[in-house]
Amino acid sequence: MSSYIISNNNLKDGTEKMRNGQMGEKSWLKNLSFRAFRDNIKDYFQKIRNSEVSNHDLAFGFGLGSFIAILPTPGFGIFIAISLAYIFRRINKPSILFSFAVWNPLLLSPIHFFSYKLGTLIHPDLAHHEGASLLQKVSVFAQEYLFGNFILAITLAVISYFVIYKVVDVLKKKDVLLSKPIQEGV
Repeated sequence: MSSYIISNNNLKDGTEKMRNGQMGEKSWLKNLSFRAFRDNIKDYFQKIRNSEVSNHDLAFGFGLGSFIAILPTPGFGIFIAISLAYIFRRINKPSILFSFAVWNPLLLSPIHFFSYKLGTLIHPDLAHHEGASLLQKVSVFAQEYLFGNFILAITLAVISYFVIYKVVDVLKKKDVLLSKPIQEGV
């Protein structure tokens, strides 16, 4: 029975390889850089340009992903989206996942705030009463928040659909225009 013993020599060798750039192209440290993120986004849009997937399928996947990402499903939204993408084969999986990258917690924080504000504006009969118990106040808050969140989720999903549809359309037209040879006038 042999075992691998970590020694100072092994650690030094690993450190030297890391300093000399011999860890390989897929080093986790290189993948954390802004340049790698930018290159991944460029690759994604290049794949969109070259894909045979319709604009509707890409935009629908992004819109559905936006709807699910905006709903208050802490941690379960991505699993719901992936499950729907596998059940309904026409939903574009990369676009639904890309929507979760776009709707990150930084963007969702103000949306959750505005969800509550919208719920209180649209549904004013759920006013807070002075004599209400804590459970009643929590229930009223949850109703106002969920009502406003559902309206915002639908609105932003529809807007996302049309924005992505137009962006994909422009990207594909731009690619067609760039790939055509320039004909000189006769």
